[in-house]
Amino acid sequence: MATTIQKNRKSGFYIGVTCPGCGGDLELEDNFFVIRCKHCRTGHRIVMPDVPPAYLIQPKTDVRAARFSVDRYLKRQSLPLTDSNLQIKQVYYPYWKIDAVLFRQRNKRHERVVVEADQYQDAVTMNVDRTEVNLTPYTATVAAGIHFDGVPDSIGMRAEYIRMIPYSEEHLDDDYDVIAVIKEWEDVTKVLTGNLDTIGEIDIASFGTNRTELFHPVASLVFFPFLFLESYGHHGYSRFIVDAVSGRVLEHETEMHVSDSSAEPIPYTNFGSLTVEPHRCKTCGEDLPTEQSFIYICRNCLALTSIERGAQPIQNVNVTVKDGTSEDMLFPFWAFKLPSHDAERLRALFGGTLASDYIVVPAFRMPNYDAMYRLGKRMSSAMPRFDLNVSEDWDRRFVSVSVSSTEGLAYATICIFREETAKGMPTNRERSDFTPSEVSLFFAPFHPENYFYVDSVINSITFEKTLVS
Repeated sequence: MATTIQKNRKSGFYIGVTCPGCGGDLELEDNFFVIRCKHCRTGHRIVMPDVPPAYLIQPKTDVRAARFSVDRYLKRQSLPLTDSNLQIKQVYYPYWKIDAVLFRQRNKRHERVVVEADQYQDAVTMNVDRTEVNLTPYTATVAAGIHFDGVPDSIGMRAEYIRMIPYSEEHLDDDYDVIAVIKEWEDVTKVLTGNLDTIGEIDIASFGTNRTELFHPVASLVFFPFLFLESYGHHGYSRFIVDAVSGRVLEHETEMHVSDSSAEPIPYTNFGSLTVEPHRCKTCGEDLPTEQSFIYICRNCLALTSIERGAQPIQNVNVTVKDGTSEDMLFPFWAFKLPSHDAERLRALFGGTLASDYIVVPAFRMPNYDAMYRLGKRMSSAMPRFDLNVSEDWDRRFVSVSVSSTEGLAYATICIFREETAKGMPTNRERSDFTPSEVSLFFAPFHPENYFYVDSVINSITFEKTLVS
């Protein structure tokens, strides 16, 4: 099935699908929700499967080009070129792609030199202990198939910018064999956690213990194309592994390794594919806006549509009574009401002197998790000062809800863990988790001032303009 090739792509994971209305090509970037077909102008909503989705990277190097790459490699090594008995096998090899939030705690001791005002006083050196905690995006790929000598254990950051299409039988190249997925997703997360623990041990703590943990891991499968070129003749055995996207020779093996096929594990097959459905209001059938969002209000009948599946239902979308001027932007926030048995412990972390009963996190995507944490903490403390009304409109000032409530709750858990760590309190993953007694979405007005957005309600909450597109 043909797909559109776009030149000068920006970096970022993206896939290609076809319009169910007219069959035209659709191209979707990372964090996609909705797209309008450029051919028939129909709006479509992308529905993610309940199990990890699988994607396919199409080969760009054919057999002839791969053999040319191998011969060029042999010539540089002053070795004989390939002969007529060369056997070529083409395969799709699976990798788990993991996107998560990386939590890092580093305990460092800094020397500080203090000199008194009296010039005859000797300088005094003091040791200052400091715990540094930060949150960063984390992406990794891990081999998911049976081990082959020379096949890389990871495709690295290439999974962030190579074009992909949904995995399906019709998208498979007939000349390629598909290597079965044999590694469970749960086993991969254990390996990653162990690797991160090792990194924390290498970076030796000045006091206490360093910690490195993954939060909110999201999994998908990526099938990457390789070519195996083998020959066995008077020059001996040779096997070459060629990257079928770049055409580069990755490995040259001169020894044959035979594996015991009877010991091969059972293939893992529980992965899903994307589906496409019309992006319309279920109440009146009106086309919904194509801005990417998890929450929509129909401009015709004002019905609320949530495209997030399996989440706690949201009855209303609220907005602060003071909604600023026509030039203000209304930014969305998820508010999670604390259950009574957790309120006393968590209120001290986020509520401050106002004794807030909510943990609030941004419902719009921010590339900097530390900035997200700081903004969420300020909004949580200020929550009791916001008067909210039900919103019955959806104008251009409303910023799209690009973070789902499930993801927002994961961020809230991370923020609790981070705050307890920074305060030196006992922490563990189970202790930081909580089930909110209520989930709500509200919009608050912010206006631009120099390099920042400042809230228009209490005029004290800010975040950098560069944190939103």
